[in-house]
Amino acid sequence: MIEIDGRKKPGPRYLVKIDGREVWLTGTSFRIFVIFAHARWHKPCPLAWVHKSDLSIYAIRYIHRLRGELDNPDLIENSGNKDGYYRLTRGDVRCNNETLKNHEDHDVRKLFAEVA
Repeated sequence: MIEIDGRKKPGPRYLVKIDGREVWLTGTSFRIFVIFAHARWHKPCPLAWVHKSDLSIYAIRYIHRLRGELDNPDLIENSGNKDGYYRLTRGDVRCNNETLKNHEDHDVRKLFAEVA
């Protein structure tokens, strides 16, 4: 189970839980992780691929950093044909909607305003 809590600690870092293990992500990594998770539960496409251009012009660097922070690089996969698509490999995602719809990051708030 992947749980996106969104609580903040100094640094700043934001909390996600992967199979009960707490992982504190930097702001950019957290935002990208939330975008991947959002694609899993909210997109009409069941495959939930996200193109790197939807993330940032520095998406490859940020995805690499996110994989390192997660300490589980297999949790994020690419499409394998060098076309720039990425996704979470697991769909068992739960979110703390109350924390996330009031999150300080505009992109995160926007995604959860759509869900609410």
